[in-house]
Amino acid sequence: MTIACDLVLFNCTAFVPEPLPEAYIGIRNGTIAYVGTQKPDGTAETAFIDMQRRFVLPGLIDSHVHFRTPGLDHKEDYRHGSMAALAGGVTTVLDMPNTKPEISTRAALQEKEQTVQKLSYVHYGHHFLLTRRNLEEIKCLQAGDVASVKVFMAGHETAEHTVYDYNYLLEAAGILAAKGMLMTVHAEYEPLLKRTASMAPSGYEEDRRRDAAIRAVEMMIGISRQTGCQIHIVHTSTEEEASLIIAAKSKGIPVTCEVIPPHLVFTNEDLLRKGWDFKLSPPLRTRRDAACLWEHLITGYIDTIGSDHAPHTRTEKNSSSPPAGMPGVQEMVSVIFSGFIDRGLNPEQAAALIAKYLSQRPAELFHIPGKGRLAQGFDADLTVLEPFATFVMTDEKAFSKCKWSIYTGQSLRGEVQMVFLNGTVVYANNVIQTEQPTGRKITLESRRCTV
Repeated sequence: MTIACDLVLFNCTAFVPEPLPEAYIGIRNGTIAYVGTQKPDGTAETAFIDMQRRFVLPGLIDSHVHFRTPGLDHKEDYRHGSMAALAGGVTTVLDMPNTKPEISTRAALQEKEQTVQKLSYVHYGHHFLLTRRNLEEIKCLQAGDVASVKVFMAGHETAEHTVYDYNYLLEAAGILAAKGMLMTVHAEYEPLLKRTASMAPSGYEEDRRRDAAIRAVEMMIGISRQTGCQIHIVHTSTEEEASLIIAAKSKGIPVTCEVIPPHLVFTNEDLLRKGWDFKLSPPLRTRRDAACLWEHLITGYIDTIGSDHAPHTRTEKNSSSPPAGMPGVQEMVSVIFSGFIDRGLNPEQAAALIAKYLSQRPAELFHIPGKGRLAQGFDADLTVLEPFATFVMTDEKAFSKCKWSIYTGQSLRGEVQMVFLNGTVVYANNVIQTEQPTGRKITLESRRCTV
């Protein structure tokens, strides 16, 4: 079978998204030209790479990162954050807007895009911030300008602009629904938070009580039902939130949800025993909550996984008023893969779910054309995973500018061996393979997502 290809990968399992063993993947001009089990003849110029029975997934999409540019670059920046993403098999990121200044105007968005356009080692897009006074800016946005409009219903150290008034959120959601745009929501209802500024980890979860998250999700489901706006709840942390969202989806309400690795693999007990490195917003919950979220992942009720990569310096985390957040984009895929294996899934099942939650589904939800699938005509962004490799994470391995990892000392399975960006190897053997960043701003479509 003659197919014009610049490069053919063979001796691999391709996830399309179900596993396709003994697969060949043909690439031409940065896009996928062929995926199948018959060997393409290629041409005299075609290069062949033996993948040594590794897993090849569509390039991972992390729809929830905080790369801190502009204004918070001492914590993280686009160069280091995107290198960490690449080392974690992530080829596309969607960056959050709570920076300094925040990305809540079209002028700020344009300035940010100009700043980062030559700094990223992975492809990227941006979220836009809803404030209490920028509805006119929201009205002027076009669906392809940003991945979503982000709402912080409660504040924390790097999110000062909270919006929790029901009628205001209803108006904003109506505007977005008319444009076919997505609203992403940090769902904690500010008036229910205690805000005692507890100086001890033992008081933190009570300060950011679970009923604040549950109430916020109830509000957003009501707003989605009334307006038809697609609403995506990020870092879902409790059993009750997940149950509410699943029930809403069963009724055809366009609401979806994300989980993040810390809420799956850590609990409030870790915060109590190990201290403020484990401070998150929303906080770590109970073992039962974590078990419930894993179950919903395995059974298919969750929509996406994001890292919520939110670095702070070691000095900040050790201070008397430590901020909430931790790095995590580099470790995410191995943490999730290990968790699936620990819960009885075989490597193929685990990788198929990763392809779904970290590639296919984010591409659909955020309207990213050319991403999310190993199929003819899609971009040749590929993540190559060694399913049987184990490694121990250390701070020294971290590419993030903050140079620490919450997973240091943990043995993880499923190591990222190689990453392709538009058909070119950009990461291999724990080394970035390009001297200059090659990531590009992604194109976003204007269309409805089907829940």
